[in-house]
Amino acid sequence: MRKKIIPILIASGLAFHASGQGQEPSSGYLKMMNSYVPGSPEAAQIIKYQDFPVNLFTGTPDISIPIYNAAGKGISFPVSVSYHAGGGIKIDDQAGNTGLGWNLNAGGEITREIRGLPDERAGKGLFDKPYPVSYYIQTHVANGLRDEDAQFWVTQGFDPIDWEPDVYYFSAAGLSGKFMYDDEAGVFVSLNRKQQLKISYDRTAQIWLITGDDGTRYYFINKEYSENQVEAMGVSVQPFGPASITSWKLSKIINADATDSIVLNYVPNAYYYYTAGTSAVYHAEFFTTPFRPNLNSFVNNHITGISKLQSVVSTTDSISFVDATENRLDLYQQKAVSKVIICTRGGGARNIFKFNYSYYNRPQLVGDIPLNAESVCKYSLKLDSLTEYGNSETNAFPLTHRFTYNTDVALPCRMSYNKDFWGYTNNNTYEATLAPSETIIYPTYSQYYEGADRKPDAALMQAGILKGIQLPTGGNIAFEYEPNDISYPTEQAGGVSFANVMHLLQEFKSGGQYFNSTYTKSFVVDEEANQALNEGMEGVIANISITPAQPGNPTAAINTANPYFILEGTSSDPNTPNTHIELQYGNRNNVFLPNGNYTMTAYVSPLNNSSVSQDTRVFSFKVSYKILDSTAQAASYIGGGLRIKSITAKDKYLNTTSKRSFKYHNPVSDSSYGVMLSPMLNSYIELLNDLGQGAYYVRMGKTVMANSALAASSVVYPKVIEDVEEGDKVYRTEHIYSYAIPGYDNNNWPFVPPFENEAASGNVIGTNIYQWKPTGFQLAKHSSAVYDYDPTPQDTANSSFIKAIMGLRSTFDSYTQTTGGAPGGGPSNSIFVPFGIKVYSTLYNRAYLSSDSTVTYDLSSIGKSITQWHDYAYGDHNQQPIVIRTGNSDGSLSIQKNWYAMDQPEANTNINAGFAAQLADSNRVSLPLGTRQYKDGQLLSQQYTYAHFDGSKLLVDSLRQALFGNSLETEIKVLAYDAKANPLTIAMRGGKYRKYIWNSQKNLPLATAVMPTDGFFYFSSFEYGDGTAGSAFSGSNARQLPFSLITAAFGPTDVYVWATGSAFSVNGITPVNTGKTKGSWTLYKAQLSGGTNINIASGASIRIDQLVALPAGSQFQGNVYDSDNRVTAVVNDQMVTGFFEYDNSGRLKAVRDEQGNILKSSDYQYQGPQ
Repeated sequence: MRKKIIPILIASGLAFHASGQGQEPSSGYLKMMNSYVPGSPEAAQIIKYQDFPVNLFTGTPDISIPIYNAAGKGISFPVSVSYHAGGGIKIDDQAGNTGLGWNLNAGGEITREIRGLPDERAGKGLFDKPYPVSYYIQTHVANGLRDEDAQFWVTQGFDPIDWEPDVYYFSAAGLSGKFMYDDEAGVFVSLNRKQQLKISYDRTAQIWLITGDDGTRYYFINKEYSENQVEAMGVSVQPFGPASITSWKLSKIINADATDSIVLNYVPNAYYYYTAGTSAVYHAEFFTTPFRPNLNSFVNNHITGISKLQSVVSTTDSISFVDATENRLDLYQQKAVSKVIICTRGGGARNIFKFNYSYYNRPQLVGDIPLNAESVCKYSLKLDSLTEYGNSETNAFPLTHRFTYNTDVALPCRMSYNKDFWGYTNNNTYEATLAPSETIIYPTYSQYYEGADRKPDAALMQAGILKGIQLPTGGNIAFEYEPNDISYPTEQAGGVSFANVMHLLQEFKSGGQYFNSTYTKSFVVDEEANQALNEGMEGVIANISITPAQPGNPTAAINTANPYFILEGTSSDPNTPNTHIELQYGNRNNVFLPNGNYTMTAYVSPLNNSSVSQDTRVFSFKVSYKILDSTAQAASYIGGGLRIKSITAKDKYLNTTSKRSFKYHNPVSDSSYGVMLSPMLNSYIELLNDLGQGAYYVRMGKTVMANSALAASSVVYPKVIEDVEEGDKVYRTEHIYSYAIPGYDNNNWPFVPPFENEAASGNVIGTNIYQWKPTGFQLAKHSSAVYDYDPTPQDTANSSFIKAIMGLRSTFDSYTQTTGGAPGGGPSNSIFVPFGIKVYSTLYNRAYLSSDSTVTYDLSSIGKSITQWHDYAYGDHNQQPIVIRTGNSDGSLSIQKNWYAMDQPEANTNINAGFAAQLADSNRVSLPLGTRQYKDGQLLSQQYTYAHFDGSKLLVDSLRQALFGNSLETEIKVLAYDAKANPLTIAMRGGKYRKYIWNSQKNLPLATAVMPTDGFFYFSSFEYGDGTAGSAFSGSNARQLPFSLITAAFGPTDVYVWATGSAFSVNGITPVNTGKTKGSWTLYKAQLSGGTNINIASGASIRIDQLVALPAGSQFQGNVYDSDNRVTAVVNDQMVTGFFEYDNSGRLKAVRDEQGNILKSSDYQYQGPQ
């Protein structure tokens, strides 16, 4: 349920320490309040793209420009540059090395959100501490809180072990996701259970290996470290904390057969940058509570490591990333990416991309930031254009994409305070804190707290965002944005104001003074139903907090037969039960109080114990909740950030315009608004039990703790209507998505993040396609899908991966830290009491397509349509689809059953269990081993793949098929492979054979032939070390005679060869002129009866090219490649050759025949430089 309440943090004893002007926060407190450890700006982009995916569900357009794809056998490495427009530009965003908002998608990495301590911290991290979390809970909670247990938890307040798993984000060559460590099972698990990954970590070398479900291995070896220093304004600068690994860089990709790889090379990198930290205001709840100044903190992050990508090298390609020569103005000791150069491995440049930059000027500053940050925070790197030069920067017609941004609204200085709740630019001018202004209504008076204006501004939030792209063709794409909006009021929404109501029953007694035995207070709840405040129920959702603060031993005082405090209520609705809540100490949150009359009663006589003569004592019984401020203006319901409103593309060459417009709806409430995945926190109660120092009401302006302001505050749209206008034609598509509100344990905010069933959101569950008719839009096709969401699957230890750390909310202030730092001493001003180590809940989840259907309507015949549907069943191990049923309008039913390594619909003797186990061990679980097809209950066909392993190489032996109930027959049988696991000879049905010739070094297929016998065939264009440069029929090389080739024994064979003269022989036979010529080249043919070698001899100076030898009646194709591995010629079994030409950028320009005639041409309509 989505509830916005005031959470309570009990016993925050990491405390401030006394100073002349109040209390200065300790180093431990500052670190706790800024516990999220950021990595590099590039690492932040990985998190952003996963938490805010690019789709209409989030209102985020896909803006990307491909650069290159380095491919190998079964592996690839795409490189592109992309812009994330989701929400817009936040004031605190730090530009990466390709400009603000842009990301160079190259390389790959594992980055993480450190929660608590780094998981690998020696002796204390989650997977390096002595015992799993459950051991400590069982030992120190389940047995009751004894003195030694209390001492253990107090120790955790200042020298903790790691209680929460870090969340790891990974991205590598198109593979991405999240995972975390299950300390019960001792394994890493993907948070998306449908993603079958095998994740391992070498704790000694501190490197990762992720194996995909196809067996591809991704190694993350290079490390990037972050150490940070919290700088709170007006407070002594804290020392840098220990360096932690925040990112592991992708270093190598190895294909499943271990026959090909892609290697990434890095160079040392070191720089630092500032991020905005926690901003909070403290209000003392008791007159004995010391004054605390505002906390406005910033974090100086020092990034180091051999972590800057220099090059990517595959079998055939090399991609270099070149830095600019000068340092950036907006990032200390860092350079922007200047060029991406693509080369053939060992060869020259094939394509050069150059990035051209300027800077956003950001002089406006509201509030104070560290002096060291001011000079760089007033600039941000801006990508102006991306130019593609082809193979040389001197090419006359480079291709340029130019970018325009919204500069009508200036971006303020980075980390400035004029930002809304979501971090986007607004018109705030308040400089003392980021905490918003707030009114608390007490029974007899109201208290107004001055603060920042954090409401969103529809115009200002557009500052700096990408507005348009001018294309190399001369056309352009324009992007129009509008603010997110939501269908209900929240504290953060534009134009909405809330007030806090607080009912307080408290008393303070000094030494020698006695409490009355009973205290009471009454109040009335009378609130209308409101989605934001009470989930649409009449009443309020309240926090109840109890503080019986006696410094001696509070457990002895409160463990009596009678409870301390009672809240009783009589509902005004006779159908609603009355309320009766009993508490001794602590707090209870998310309590629904229906409209009615309430009485608070405190029974506190146990506080009048034998030490009353000398002890200072206080109790506080508090009930607080929010109501809508009736004096506020009408709500505009503007959510945080922007969504795409329209995309207009103009084609200059065709003189056409296409416009895509988007309207956003929530089909659940049938309104034209989105759904916010719970607002971020802005205030909470921090309770102390330090010698009667009671509590602070903490107003938060910004939290810098794990996940406290990421996807939790985003706006999503369950329904989006897309209209496309192309000239006089209009098309409409409705996109309908699934969504789920995250689960929150408000009792733990702000120190424990929420859990989110991410798999349940963003899936397309409906699509409606309309066509425009004179009478309006008519539905032409309707598609729907049903997903099976499983938010709590079992882990490998057969226990739920939701770990509840209960009982750590200690209020034991009798265990303090002495000046020497040892626990267990007497009272001290620097008291350490555990600070809200409570519960973490993290779901690893899945979403499986359960069924789908499509209805296609015949718009020419009313009521006529065709329906097709599917439903799916999945295996228990690797969740592969094992049964797919298909039905349609005619009532027929088709069933497909699939067999995988570990997922099988039923027993099948055609599946080799030993081989299946090998597949599972190497994580090649997505390879189908067999399938059966049924129609209306009758078996139509079945097919099985038989294979074996040779080391890491998976070699298919045969493919067997059968129709109906017949016996299986062999369709193909692989007789031979080369060292790279490429097939050389395949026996086919009907007695024919397919043969291959490969370039083993570059893994390129040079030729293939289908032959009547398993015999000899040969092809060479003499491009790979067996020829010389000069005149050639195709390619760059040819062979100077003589030529000799030793072969296996062969029978009747036809030999074809292009030659520059006729005075030569083939095995002593004079070849026949075929009449085919090209310039000085002529095609000759010789028919050999058999032999064990081919010798071509000549007494003259003759060059030969494209030599082919194969049995008569064979089908054939040969390929000729250039030095950049592009096909430049293809020859068929009729010995007809086609020639391919490319421009300087490597794009196909023309296809010609042997006489030079153009068979096909391509005109890319690029305009010249401007």
